[in-house]
Amino acid sequence: MSELTSGQKAFVAAMLRCGSVATAAKEIEISRRTGWRWMGLPQVQAELAGAAGNLLDRLSDGLGGKVYEAIEVLGSIMSNPEMSAGVRVSAASAILSTAARVGAAYGAPEDSGQSVELEALWERIRLKVVEKTRL
Repeated sequence: MSELTSGQKAFVAAMLRCGSVATAAKEIEISRRTGWRWMGLPQVQAELAGAAGNLLDRLSDGLGGKVYEAIEVLGSIMSNPEMSAGVRVSAASAILSTAARVGAAYGAPEDSGQSVELEALWERIRLKVVEKTRL
């Protein structure tokens, strides 16, 4: 595989910023036709895929900490007896919905019983919140 030219490197960088061949081509002052021709080159595709993968890795690394922080904030709201029952139930629901989506995204087996466990957990949390608000 041959190396990228400086123009092709600029095109890959513009594609990462713009996400569109036409916009990237205009940004680095090449024709759309050249942009599309370069998109067909295996070395441009490989560079773009690698750069996009690196960008996604950096984004997910930064986002990962925020997700845990958000779950902790929701957990503290859910556990705070000074919050209204509705707010606490909403926080619990958000946590459980996130857990269900993560389980689905990572392909929890259908017969694992995880969805049943999540539903049971949701019900226990809902009952605890209702019980604590009555005290």
